[in-house]
Amino acid sequence: MALKGLQSIDSLRVPIPVDQPPFVADKRRNYVGFDCLAFSYKTDGNLAAKMMPEVFELEDNPICMLAFNSFSYGNPGPYYEVMQSIQCRYRDETFFYLVRLYLNSLVPILAAREWIGFPKLDGHITFDRHKAGGVLSARLERPEGILLASAVFRPDVYVGPMPERKNISWGLRVIPGLALNSKPVVCELVRMETTQVGGTVWTGAGNPFFTGASEVDPLHRLPVKEMVSAFYVRNSDLSMVWTGDSVSLI
Repeated sequence: MALKGLQSIDSLRVPIPVDQPPFVADKRRNYVGFDCLAFSYKTDGNLAAKMMPEVFELEDNPICMLAFNSFSYGNPGPYYEVMQSIQCRYRDETFFYLVRLYLNSLVPILAAREWIGFPKLDGHITFDRHKAGGVLSARLERPEGILLASAVFRPDVYVGPMPERKNISWGLRVIPGLALNSKPVVCELVRMETTQVGGTVWTGAGNPFFTGASEVDPLHRLPVKEMVSAFYVRNSDLSMVWTGDSVSLI
């Protein structure tokens, strides 16, 4: 007598592999001991528009953000992250749309890419906050040995404790169809809300630098036209939650 599979459709509510899911599909992520070294700058709007869904709006010279993040601990464990984003508008909200994300750990890549549409890839990241002389430095390589971006920062001004800050972002969740050149099976925007509390804030002199060494990872296609600010947030707590809002684009 032939047996049949025992996995019902109703039971398939976990990430692949369904009998060994790599993460818990909860709507919330929590992190403690979060450090962020961020640089905002103006870039070319025509270049930035090529990386945006057509429902978003942006300025002629929009502000971009390059941030090096350290997650000391959270649901997916500790990891480093580099994110490049563009400020834009959608539904009367202004936010930073995540264009590229690089991480040095597999589980947080899986936990936010196909599930909520954050464009995460693997990368080799160094984030040095403890060198003598007080200058912070960070680097992104992919693969290891091919430098894509670097940054330096001198913490000149202690701003003080960071007040609670809330930000929103929209992920572009895409699952392509199997047939060549077919429309995607899923193409939707997913809204996330981030709350950051605690920690201390420093501002100072610093800048990012893009090598242009790889067309596979073209961070240099959002060039620095004018620096806006550089800051460092140390030892804060971070939570991310899916707000339940998603918008199909097909």
